[in-house]
Amino acid sequence: MEKEKITPTPSVQVKNVYQKLSFVRAELVKRQIKKSGKNTYSNFIYYELGDFLPHINELNNEVGLMTRFNISPKSEYAPERAVLEVINVDKPEEKIIFDSETANVQIGVKANGTGGADPIQNLGGKITYMRRYLMMSAYEIGEADEVDAAKEQTPARPNELSISLEQFKYLKDSKTLTELSAKAKGMREKLGQTYYKSIAMHYARVSADIEKEEKVKKEEVKQ
Repeated sequence: MEKEKITPTPSVQVKNVYQKLSFVRAELVKRQIKKSGKNTYSNFIYYELGDFLPHINELNNEVGLMTRFNISPKSEYAPERAVLEVINVDKPEEKIIFDSETANVQIGVKANGTGGADPIQNLGGKITYMRRYLMMSAYEIGEADEVDAAKEQTPARPNELSISLEQFKYLKDSKTLTELSAKAKGMREKLGQTYYKSIAMHYARVSADIEKEEKVKKEEVKQ
C-alpha cells in the first residue's frame, strides 16, 4: 500500500513571514500534540520543549522559517530580556520578534532555603523555561488555564509559598529597621520570587513591632 503523502499548501513558499507563521500555527493544532511533562507536587501535566519543538522544526523547514533565541543582558536602562525571532528564510529581513523579561530560577531549593542546584544548572533552567515560554507564545500552543490541574486539588501558586519558622525567627531577631531590611533583602535574593509575598508579610509584622518598641523608648526618654 502506498504511503499517504502530506503536501503543503500551494504557493506557501512565496508567502510573507506572517502568512508562514499563521500556516504553521494551524498545522500544529491539527497534530494534537501530547504533553509529557508532569508536576507531581502540584498534580498537573504540561508541555515540555521536546513535545512540540520537533513539530515546529519540521513545519518551519517546510515553509521556510527559522527561529533564533537569545537572552539580552541587563543594562543600565533595561532589564534582562529573553528574545525569540521568527525569521523568513527566503527574506531574512522579515522577522517577528517575541520577548519577555526573565526571572531567576532556583532549582531544588527547599522551603527552608537549603539545597538547590549549581549556578550553571539554574542558568540552564532559566534558558529552557524562557525558550519554551516564548515558543509557546509565538506558535500559539495553548494550555487550558496554563495547567491541566486535577479537579480535586488546586495547584500551589508560587506566591503562596511561606518561609520557615527558623527564617521568621531570623527576621524577628532584628533590632532595627535597617537590620531588618538588610535581612529581608538577602532572603529575597536567596529564595527567589516564590517567597516574596511571605517575606513581605513577615517583614511588615516585624517592622511594626520594631517601630512600636522604638516609640515606647522615645516616650520613656521624654519622661
